Amino acid sequence: MEELQIDLSGPQAYIAVDRFRSDLAGGGLRFSPSVSQEELQRLALTMTHKWALLELPFGGCKLGVKGDPAANEKAALLVQFARRAKGFLRDRIFTGPDMGTSPGDLRSFFSEMGQDSYDVVRGKLEDRGYTPTPKDSYRRILRTIQHDVTGVAVARAAEVAWETFQGPILGAKVSIQGFGSVGKAAAIEFDRLGATVVCIADVEGCVWHPDGLGVEDLVGPSRGIMDRERLPVGAKKMPREDWVGVDADILVPAAVADAINPDNVGKVKARMVVEAANIPVSHELERQLHQAGVLVLPDFVVNGGLAGAFGALLTGKWDAAGSVLDDVIRRITFATSEVVKKGLDEERSPRDIAVEVAESRLEP
Repeated sequence: MEELQIDLSGPQAYIAVDRFRSDLAGGGLRFSPSVSQEELQRLALTMTHKWALLELPFGGCKLGVKGDPAANEKAALLVQFARRAKGFLRDRIFTGPDMGTSPGDLRSFFSEMGQDSYDVVRGKLEDRGYTPTPKDSYRRILRTIQHDVTGVAVARAAEVAWETFQGPILGAKVSIQGFGSVGKAAAIEFDRLGATVVCIADVEGCVWHPDGLGVEDLVGPSRGIMDRERLPVGAKKMPREDWVGVDADILVPAAVADAINPDNVGKVKARMVVEAANIPVSHELERQLHQAGVLVLPDFVVNGGLAGAFGALLTGKWDAAGSVLDDVIRRITFATSEVVKKGLDEERSPRDIAVEVAESRLEP
């Protein structure tokens, strides 16, 4: 593990690199009040395993600034971070949006670096015989799918796992924490698949309806917040934390780390937890849930949609006759099916199986 901590005249910025592969390491840049070096270490290892399961030739890293993402000085701090970390980052570390950052936030970061993630990765992969998608096409395709790919792939992975574990997903009740790009896209896809989204939590609270919420009607003008003026008749408003204990078959933490924690794990009634966010459940609590008969789909297995799209485009390893979205869903659902079937057969947790598979792909 390589690490760097930078003092940004008050806020702290951190970089954690789990390892390099193809002389590259990649992972998101988050801007959050909770960012810490320990959190980024966990996330960097998660990224290494995510790349491996996606069969992409990168190592994992994570970058973070500890602060309020709504602060006026956010852009200036990201530029300052890039300036001070440039020598550590250049030509071998690539990043993208994460919690608290957007593609727009990163434009100034990349400008200060003098290179963006495409530029960093392209040269290294071309030297290894890959044929990256041309930059104009890369940008166009990524813009088209970037807000949906992770959430859609999460829901499709959940469908595959539920069919293996319980049967058809039709009518299965789903509770989702988070209505940002991942949670919203996952909720819409669950509806399309015939599941029933009975509960959603956002920053303003939690809403529940036993017959389903009609997700597409709740998409409003405010990013990450449901349009409560369009709730179905009979919907109940509850405290934000109640999403974890409602009567649901599937829980989808799609917002923050440690969303299921020692204080609320005892409230879980669901048969399956789908980790759409990064590290939303500690490994210890995953084991506790597994022992209670709850199937937990690990973050690095199911939530690699955007990373997978980036990697498929940069390696050129996607089926141009189909689409990058199809390719990413294929990779993620295949990995999910593999770890769930083997886990059930061997009575082991999906995480144990997935780590085993990922590490085997990292061997020289």
